[in-house]
Amino acid sequence: MPEVLNRDDLVFELSGLEPVDYIRISLTDTSFASKDINDVDTVKNGRLVISANRLSSLTNGPINLQFYKEMEKAVKNGTAEGGKLSITYGLKREFELKDKQK
Repeated sequence: MPEVLNRDDLVFELSGLEPVDYIRISLTDTSFASKDINDVDTVKNGRLVISANRLSSLTNGPINLQFYKEMEKAVKNGTAEGGKLSITYGLKREFELKDKQK
């Protein structure tokens, strides 16, 4: 992933997921006044697209990006009360967001 990304659609290629899968995405900037992105989004055939339109809520400058894949599985051979096993995989990166060159 480049250190600087222009304000355009961001496309990520991810492996190890189902053909249609869901991950939590979080993009935060350093401005208190802006509205960060914190949503569950769809990954189709390993491809996640964050549209330029969604990035409009973020200010230019340093952006913290986090992807989380959250899963729950039933405990096998558990107690009568049952139980679930929660598994979370995470990926974190930082980049600088800039306006698209004209």
